[in-house]
Amino acid sequence: MPLQSDRVRFIIEVPRTKPSLSFSTGLFCTGLYNEAYTYTPTLKKGSKLDIDYYTITDENITPLTLGFNSLAHFTTQIGGLQTGVHLGFGIPIEKKLNVYGFYGISFPFGNKERIILNIGGVSGMANRLSNGTSTDQQFKDITKEIPLVRKLAHSWSISLTFNFYNK
Repeated sequence: MPLQSDRVRFIIEVPRTKPSLSFSTGLFCTGLYNEAYTYTPTLKKGSKLDIDYYTITDENITPLTLGFNSLAHFTTQIGGLQTGVHLGFGIPIEKKLNVYGFYGISFPFGNKERIILNIGGVSGMANRLSNGTSTDQQFKDITKEIPLVRKLAHSWSISLTFNFYNK
C-alpha cells in the first residue's frame, strides 16, 4: 500500500540537437505595402460634364509586397521537427529604396543545403494618408498632391529562403 509520502517520478527524454546558427537569403511576400490614393471626381446631379467635387480613393489593387531578404536563424531539432526563430532584413521591389525588418519562426528542410520556410512579422516605413485627411472628405479643386506621410507599420510575412551558411 503506497504511503502519502511516496513519490513516483517519470522521466521522458525528448531527443534534441544542439542549437545552431545559420544564415539564408531568398524571396518574401508581405502584407506591408505603401498606400496609394487618387482624386476621383463626382459629377453634379443631372450633369454629364460638370464636376461637383473630388474625393480621395484608395488605389491599391492588391495590398501585397514582394522582395528579397536575408535572415539569421537560431534553430534546434526537438524530436523529429527542426524549428527555430529568425531575424533579418529585406528590400521590397518598389520604385523607392526601402528596408524592412523581419522576425518570426523558421522551419528548415534538408540537412546541408537547406530550404527554409519562414513565417512571422515585418516592420518598416510605409506611406499612409496623413492625419486630418480622409477618404470621406470632399475637395472643390485638386491643386495639391494627396498628403501622404511615412509611418512605421507592421504586418505579416512569409518567405522561402536558401541556407548558405550553417554552423
